[in-house]
Amino acid sequence: MISVPIASELPVAEVSYRTSCVLSGQPPSLTTLEFTTGGNDLGAPSVGNLVVVAGVEFAPILIAGTLDLTPVPEVAFVRGDCNSNGDLSITDVVTTLNFIFGNGGIANCLDACDANDSGSLNLADPIHCLTFMFAAGPEPSGPYPLCGLDPTPDSLGCAAFTACPSCQN
Repeated sequence: MISVPIASELPVAEVSYRTSCVLSGQPPSLTTLEFTTGGNDLGAPSVGNLVVVAGVEFAPILIAGTLDLTPVPEVAFVRGDCNSNGDLSITDVVTTLNFIFGNGGIANCLDACDANDSGSLNLADPIHCLTFMFAAGPEPSGPYPLCGLDPTPDSLGCAAFTACPSCQN
């Protein structure tokens, strides 16, 4: 058995998940964390609590506590639509190029400008859009052509995208 002595509050795990817009814009809050030991209260078939460390399974000692919920709102967008007007066009290519080369381009949703979803903005993104629009190349990575959330983690982010409904509306 592995035991972790805890003399004071200590985060032991971080869990990320996506929810509907219900938590968006809400202040952080605490909620009770309760573990159950199985039976029908978790559904059928019952689901046990298990911890896996380096591929080895352990049955944890279940101690109730609190869970700190800190909502991080995500913004829906359409990949490739860099100017967020709801239409993929040559103006998105120009907006991306202006942003990349610092010629006054403003992009509120860098994830939308990342047409190939590489996690960075570079010349490959406007080329990807041009190839799609004029040379029957592959379409931008998802979410495209409908609004959606970024399926891949990266550091670009999306502060605002006016062509898609937001949780604050």
